[in-house]
Amino acid sequence: MSNSAIALGALLFLSAAGTFAALDSQPVRERYLAEAQVTTTTKLPISRDFQGLSHEWGVAERIMGSSTSTHSVNHAYRQLLSNLTAYGSGPIMIRVGGSSTDGIRTVNADTITPFAELAQANGCRFALGVNYGKDDLELAKRQSLDYVKYMPPGSLEAIEIGNEPENYSGDGHRSTQYTFAAYVNSITTWTRELSALLPAGVTIMGPAWGRLWMLNDLPSYEVKERPFVKLISHHFYAGTRCGDKKNPPDFLLQPDSSTAGAFAMVPFVDLTHRNGLRFRVGELNSISCAGEAGLSDTFSASLWAIDTMFEFARIGVDGVNWHTGAGTPYDAFIFDAIHDASPTTYRLKSVRPLYYAMLFFQRATANHSSLIPIETRTHGNVKVWGTLDDSGTIRITIINKEDTPGLIAIGLSGYGRGAVARLTAPSDRSTEGITLAGQTFDSSVDGRPVGAEVIEQINCKASKYEINVPAFSAAIVTVSR
Repeated sequence: MSNSAIALGALLFLSAAGTFAALDSQPVRERYLAEAQVTTTTKLPISRDFQGLSHEWGVAERIMGSSTSTHSVNHAYRQLLSNLTAYGSGPIMIRVGGSSTDGIRTVNADTITPFAELAQANGCRFALGVNYGKDDLELAKRQSLDYVKYMPPGSLEAIEIGNEPENYSGDGHRSTQYTFAAYVNSITTWTRELSALLPAGVTIMGPAWGRLWMLNDLPSYEVKERPFVKLISHHFYAGTRCGDKKNPPDFLLQPDSSTAGAFAMVPFVDLTHRNGLRFRVGELNSISCAGEAGLSDTFSASLWAIDTMFEFARIGVDGVNWHTGAGTPYDAFIFDAIHDASPTTYRLKSVRPLYYAMLFFQRATANHSSLIPIETRTHGNVKVWGTLDDSGTIRITIINKEDTPGLIAIGLSGYGRGAVARLTAPSDRSTEGITLAGQTFDSSVDGRPVGAEVIEQINCKASKYEINVPAFSAAIVTVSR
């Protein structure tokens, strides 16, 4: 990360995430719910492959389908991925891993065919997990060689060794005396030997830790591993329902739910970049232990996810992988398998709020965008983000997490008429009825949006755009010179 990127990250942190604490001394005029001033003095590029997915083993093969399996190709899944790359971003990076990684033993052509065919059809790149839980290096070598053998050249980005090894002493994969020192001594042998099997362009992704406090060990890990590991991965969930925990109804709307992960990772992302490595949030979602119904599957998750992605982009994270696909509350989409004929076919059952957030973010960061500074003042739970793309177009994202509508003022000189695309729902608790630029996926059967696109036009007056923003909604304001 360059010095200018670090400075921009600090500026955005103070003006956006730190807005709420600073408002008492800088009240906004009553007319506006928020005022934001846009500048283009510095830019922080957002990785083209920022957006990604994460699937468990078994889930990934079933959800993708293939031409050679008992499940046919899932064309609706492919279309949903194509939607995400329609704005000039991509390729989509798919991580196949999670807790299932440390249970897989047999990998063959049939296992990999869905990934290989998807890579050829959609240009996706993959990070595939090998079993570390069994502590069998020869097994991991065979799995790695099969991935290389069966994946199309250039489609395999990384091998991920195990999943959340800090939990191994509690889940039976290692003894109760398992320490970080024992882990790092072992993993260095694994990464050295597995790296020797991989062709140029394929790296090791690790350490795949899930607990934020494990980041304190990342400097020691990187000292040992950076000759072999070029992609650092850490996981993040805003909350948990493990142990039957319940979260308050407004949990995902609370400012800390969007900022906590980025706040904790800032110094470690910076360290990783100084070491010449990349950093992904390799497994990400709202509530761990499969999500929480009434939270993870509601529109509040859309607003949370958009803000969370911008927060991670702000600190220089190179990408995120949304964990999804197993029929749980935090899924981005759900499919029905139709068994009336052979092979089994797919029908799109529902597109969840998370997917709308993913598509919104791609639209807000279109055409190889960079983050630009936004100074925001507000008396409400409102966030404003700005991007500048390769053509000079500016897009301003407004996220209103308040239960009341308001007028937002955007200060920006030298630009003309603006276009507004809105993300709305009946309420923050909604699970359907969501629209992005007037289109919905509620009745979609093939993964394409339904309905005519609705774009509003606004004029700039005295170097200011004024936008009415409904309660619990988001908007993208696009302006060009």
